[in-house]
Amino acid sequence: MTRSIFSKSLRDALALLALAAPLALPTAQTAQMDARVVRTLASAESFGGCMVRLSVAPADTGLNCPDRWVTFGCNGDFGSKADAQRMFDSAQMAFAMGRQVRVWVDDERKIGSFCAVKRIDVLAE
Repeated sequence: MTRSIFSKSLRDALALLALAAPLALPTAQTAQMDARVVRTLASAESFGGCMVRLSVAPADTGLNCPDRWVTFGCNGDFGSKADAQRMFDSAQMAFAMGRQVRVWVDDERKIGSFCAVKRIDVLAE
């Protein structure tokens, strides 16, 4: 009898822990958003090498990104420089053509306080 009470209590405690554990984890996430590129920035020394300012703030999607500027990490901060440059090229093309983009922004990968873009799609008119 004692063993079954202990087993049930242990099961209950483990179930409670399983429910509470995600609450203790950081809330980093990736969010998808549609926006326009309203400004571009290329730098040899700062901001990961390349950034864009979006018409929509990533914070509006619940991300911990305090600015509308997002970085691609063209200096190789988050992967290959070539991949980052290709995403930045897509953003520049959208800016030049006045097209909207769909971006996936990650608030765990940052340069300073600027969140990183994981993917960018240029949308048709």
